Amino acid sequence: MPARAPKPAPATRPTLVELAERLKEDIRKRKLRPGEAYLNAADAARLLGVGTAIANRALQLLQKQAILQRSQRRGAILLPRPFRPSPLGDICFLVEKDLSQSHPSFIKKLSTGLKAKLGISSFNVVALDPDAPARMVDRVITATLASSSSTGLVVVSASLETQRQVAGSGLPALLLGTPAPSVSHLPSLEPDWEEGLNQMVSHALRRNCRHFATFSPEIFRPEDHRFLDALGRVLESHSLSPEHLLPRSFPSDADICREAVRQILRTHPRTAFLCHSPLVADAIAGALPGQIAPPICIVDPRGLPPLPSPHLQVEPALSPPEIGEQLAHLFTPLPRKATARLTFPTRLLDGGLYCL
Repeated sequence: MPARAPKPAPATRPTLVELAERLKEDIRKRKLRPGEAYLNAADAARLLGVGTAIANRALQLLQKQAILQRSQRRGAILLPRPFRPSPLGDICFLVEKDLSQSHPSFIKKLSTGLKAKLGISSFNVVALDPDAPARMVDRVITATLASSSSTGLVVVSASLETQRQVAGSGLPALLLGTPAPSVSHLPSLEPDWEEGLNQMVSHALRRNCRHFATFSPEIFRPEDHRFLDALGRVLESHSLSPEHLLPRSFPSDADICREAVRQILRTHPRTAFLCHSPLVADAIAGALPGQIAPPICIVDPRGLPPLPSPHLQVEPALSPPEIGEQLAHLFTPLPRKATARLTFPTRLLDGGLYCL
């Protein structure tokens, strides 16, 4: 029996940015001038080989970019160049539901810095359902394209799928967090872990710790890799080899955490522990011996302010409004094909005191 030929890989759906670029190229090829009419949604759909609804969204994006103006009476009319897009009128935060529930004041304070720098009057928060984030993001993009006002999107520590959706929309958007390797056109602001982790490692070395165990979630995100890379560089700067780093990854289960701690301490009794949440930190503390316990440090790779906890914490060295001001700079247009990547510093917090 002859072997079956492998199924071809499914075609990748073009993003709105790519469709809009094809329309711009069509305008250039036809040498259309300002004031001349352009395609309606049905004609654009035939040109692009997509449905009318998708073609309409590509035309809406050109309208948002001040390439053309659309009205029911006149249709689509090309605008003179350069024609600046409207300034942002409001901000929409796209935040995962658990984060919006654990850090509501953080998002509100971020908006304070953004509003002060951009002169905007309002903001809203969309808490993304973990079971259907793509559908919710698509609704936000559709509503933003159809709106008469100009809205900026701020994505807070999002999944790869959400980053791709927002980056492909062509709307004014940025990321508070670490961009995925395949997302190259989304401006971002993320923590620089070097200083905060250096303070933490110095603190642990003073307490005679020689190994550093990290407890990370099962599913890694780009920010987890960035954090581990930074920790590796810091350990190297203290003349510690890769063998002194003990990375672990498993579910946030207290019993699993406690057993992992016991296993590590049997072979490496002088180990400091770094984890991502107070829940895991408390589980680690429950497995430590009652005498002089090694330090436990909470590091949220998303760069969020710490939640109340008696443990060491590496936190942003900027206040939420100051981080918001940094985000506002990312909405400034850059030269074509340039994408801004900014960072903010971190520091070690120990029992309410900063370890400098």
